[in-house]
Amino acid sequence: MLMNLALSSAIDAVDLNEFDPRTRSDSGIYVGQVIDEDFVPQLVAYSGGEDDLPLLKQATTEIDHILSRLRSFRTWRQNWDAEGAEPPDPNLLERAIVLLSLLAPTRVRFGVGLDADSRPMFNIRDSIYDGHIVLENDGTLSFFFQRDNQELSGHNIPFDGRSLPVELEQSLELV
Repeated sequence: MLMNLALSSAIDAVDLNEFDPRTRSDSGIYVGQVIDEDFVPQLVAYSGGEDDLPLLKQATTEIDHILSRLRSFRTWRQNWDAEGAEPPDPNLLERAIVLLSLLAPTRVRFGVGLDADSRPMFNIRDSIYDGHIVLENDGTLSFFFQRDNQELSGHNIPFDGRSLPVELEQSLELV
Protein backbone atom coordinates (compact mmCIF):
# COMPACT_ATOMS: atom_id res chain seq x y z
CA MET A 1 0.00 0.00 0.00
CA LEU A 2 2.79 2.42 0.90
CA MET A 3 4.54 1.56 -2.39
CA ASN A 4 1.38 2.35 -4.39
CA LEU A 5 0.97 5.67 -2.60
CA ALA A 6 4.58 6.67 -3.30
CA LEU A 7 4.29 5.64 -6.95
CA SER A 8 1.00 7.48 -7.31
CA SER A 9 2.54 10.66 -5.85
CA ALA A 10 5.51 10.40 -8.20
CA ILE A 11 3.23 9.99 -11.20
CA ASP A 12 1.10 12.94 -10.10
CA ALA A 13 4.24 15.07 -9.89
CA VAL A 14 5.32 14.32 -13.45
CA ASP A 15 4.12 16.64 -16.19
CA LEU A 16 3.31 14.20 -18.98
CA ASN A 17 4.01 16.88 -21.60
CA GLU A 18 7.55 17.11 -20.30
CA PHE A 19 8.47 14.09 -22.40
CA ASP A 20 6.76 15.27 -25.59
CA PRO A 21 9.36 17.11 -27.71
CA ARG A 22 6.60 18.99 -29.47
CA THR A 23 5.70 20.82 -26.24
CA ARG A 24 9.06 21.26 -24.55
CA SER A 25 10.47 24.76 -24.43
CA ASP A 26 14.04 23.42 -24.65
CA SER A 27 13.29 21.90 -28.08
CA GLY A 28 13.61 25.36 -29.60
CA ILE A 29 9.94 25.64 -30.42
CA TYR A 30 7.15 25.82 -27.87
CA VAL A 31 3.62 24.76 -28.65
CA GLY A 32 1.20 26.33 -26.21
CA GLN A 33 -2.43 25.48 -25.67
CA VAL A 34 -4.76 26.63 -28.43
CA ILE A 35 -7.09 29.19 -26.91
CA ASP A 36 -8.44 30.76 -30.11
CA GLU A 37 -10.95 28.46 -31.83
CA ASP A 38 -10.10 30.04 -35.21
CA PHE A 39 -6.42 29.16 -34.82
CA VAL A 40 -4.93 27.34 -37.78
CA PRO A 41 -1.45 26.00 -36.93
CA GLN A 42 1.39 26.93 -39.23
CA LEU A 43 4.31 24.65 -40.01
CA VAL A 44 7.38 26.00 -38.26
CA ALA A 45 9.96 23.27 -38.72
CA TYR A 46 10.12 19.73 -39.98
CA SER A 47 12.79 17.10 -40.01
CA GLY A 48 12.58 13.36 -40.04
CA GLY A 49 10.64 10.72 -41.85
CA GLU A 50 7.06 10.75 -42.99
CA ASP A 51 5.93 9.07 -39.77
CA ASP A 52 7.28 11.92 -37.63
CA LEU A 53 4.96 14.73 -36.65
CA PRO A 54 5.91 18.24 -37.80
CA LEU A 55 6.34 20.89 -35.12
CA LEU A 56 3.53 23.42 -35.04
CA LYS A 57 3.50 26.90 -33.58
CA GLN A 58 0.50 28.89 -32.42
CA ALA A 59 0.17 32.34 -33.94
CA THR A 60 1.29 34.84 -31.33
CA THR A 61 0.36 38.30 -32.63
CA GLU A 62 -2.83 39.73 -34.04
CA ILE A 63 -1.21 39.92 -37.48
CA ASP A 64 -0.22 36.24 -37.18
CA HIS A 65 -3.84 35.36 -36.43
CA ILE A 66 -5.11 37.34 -39.42
CA LEU A 67 -2.48 35.82 -41.69
CA SER A 68 -3.32 32.34 -40.43
CA ARG A 69 -7.01 32.96 -41.07
CA LEU A 70 -6.32 34.24 -44.60
CA ARG A 71 -4.28 31.12 -45.32
CA SER A 72 -7.07 28.92 -43.97
CA PHE A 73 -9.42 30.29 -46.64
CA ARG A 74 -7.38 28.33 -49.21
CA THR A 75 -9.07 25.17 -47.92
CA TRP A 76 -12.63 26.50 -48.18
CA ARG A 77 -14.57 24.71 -50.91
CA GLN A 78 -17.64 25.29 -53.03
CA ASN A 79 -20.69 26.11 -50.89
CA TRP A 80 -18.58 27.11 -47.85
CA ASP A 81 -21.44 29.35 -46.70
CA ALA A 82 -24.15 26.71 -47.28
CA GLU A 83 -25.68 29.11 -49.81
CA GLY A 84 -23.76 28.08 -52.91
CA ALA A 85 -20.75 30.42 -52.60
CA GLU A 86 -17.76 29.79 -54.84
CA PRO A 87 -14.45 28.86 -53.21
CA PRO A 88 -12.14 31.85 -52.61
CA ASP A 89 -9.87 32.76 -55.53
CA PRO A 90 -6.26 31.81 -54.56
CA ASN A 91 -4.92 34.89 -56.40
CA LEU A 92 -7.17 37.18 -54.37
CA LEU A 93 -6.02 35.49 -51.18
CA GLU A 94 -2.38 36.13 -52.14
CA ARG A 95 -3.21 39.80 -52.82
CA ALA A 96 -4.96 39.95 -49.45
CA ILE A 97 -1.76 38.75 -47.76
CA VAL A 98 0.14 41.53 -49.54
CA LEU A 99 -2.51 44.05 -48.47
CA LEU A 100 -2.25 42.80 -44.88
CA SER A 101 1.50 43.50 -44.92
CA LEU A 102 0.76 47.07 -46.02
CA LEU A 103 -2.03 47.56 -43.48
CA ALA A 104 0.01 46.19 -40.55
CA PRO A 105 1.99 49.40 -39.88
CA THR A 106 -1.17 51.52 -39.69
CA ARG A 107 -2.71 52.16 -36.30
CA VAL A 108 -6.01 50.64 -37.45
CA ARG A 109 -6.86 47.13 -36.25
CA PHE A 110 -8.61 44.73 -38.59
CA GLY A 111 -10.34 41.39 -38.62
CA VAL A 112 -10.58 39.37 -41.82
CA GLY A 113 -13.28 37.33 -43.49
CA LEU A 114 -14.87 36.62 -46.83
CA ASP A 115 -17.81 38.52 -48.25
CA ALA A 116 -20.80 36.83 -49.92
CA ASP A 117 -18.87 36.73 -53.21
CA SER A 118 -15.92 34.91 -51.56
CA ARG A 119 -13.67 37.96 -51.74
CA PRO A 120 -11.25 38.73 -48.87
CA MET A 121 -12.57 41.53 -46.69
CA PHE A 122 -10.81 43.39 -43.87
CA ASN A 123 -13.21 44.69 -41.19
CA ILE A 124 -12.29 47.57 -38.91
CA ARG A 125 -12.04 46.63 -35.23
CA ASP A 126 -11.85 48.75 -32.09
CA SER A 127 -12.58 52.07 -33.74
CA ILE A 128 -15.30 54.69 -33.60
CA TYR A 129 -15.67 53.98 -37.30
CA ASP A 130 -17.34 50.94 -38.80
CA GLY A 131 -16.35 49.64 -42.19
CA HIS A 132 -14.35 47.37 -44.41
CA ILE A 133 -11.86 47.01 -47.26
CA VAL A 134 -12.64 44.49 -50.01
CA LEU A 135 -10.33 43.13 -52.69
CA GLU A 136 -12.27 43.11 -55.95
CA ASN A 137 -12.04 40.34 -58.55
CA ASP A 138 -10.45 42.70 -61.09
CA GLY A 139 -7.45 43.43 -58.80
CA THR A 140 -8.74 46.74 -57.49
CA LEU A 141 -9.94 47.40 -53.96
CA SER A 142 -12.90 49.18 -52.46
CA PHE A 143 -13.43 50.55 -48.97
CA PHE A 144 -16.23 52.05 -46.92
CA PHE A 145 -15.83 53.56 -43.45
CA GLN A 146 -18.68 55.19 -41.54
CA ARG A 147 -19.06 57.13 -38.30
CA ASP A 148 -22.36 58.78 -37.41
CA ASN A 149 -23.11 60.85 -40.54
CA GLN A 150 -19.57 60.86 -41.90
CA GLU A 151 -18.63 58.43 -44.66
CA LEU A 152 -15.27 57.74 -46.26
CA SER A 153 -15.27 55.51 -49.32
CA GLY A 154 -13.49 54.58 -52.49
CA HIS A 155 -14.52 52.06 -55.12
CA ASN A 156 -12.48 50.08 -57.64
CA ILE A 157 -9.23 51.83 -56.70
CA PRO A 158 -6.17 50.46 -58.52
CA PHE A 159 -3.97 48.41 -56.17
CA ASP A 160 -0.44 47.62 -57.37
CA GLY A 161 0.56 45.56 -54.32
CA ARG A 162 3.56 47.79 -53.58
CA SER A 163 1.86 50.49 -51.53
CA LEU A 164 -1.53 51.43 -50.17
CA PRO A 165 -3.55 53.56 -52.58
CA VAL A 166 -3.30 57.22 -51.51
CA GLU A 167 -7.07 57.54 -51.14
CA LEU A 168 -7.17 54.57 -48.74
CA GLU A 169 -4.10 55.71 -46.81
CA GLN A 170 -5.58 59.17 -46.24
CA SER A 171 -8.88 57.69 -45.08
CA LEU A 172 -7.12 55.31 -42.67
CA GLU A 173 -5.40 58.31 -41.05
CA LEU A 174 -8.87 59.66 -40.15
CA VAL A 175 -10.20 56.35 -38.90
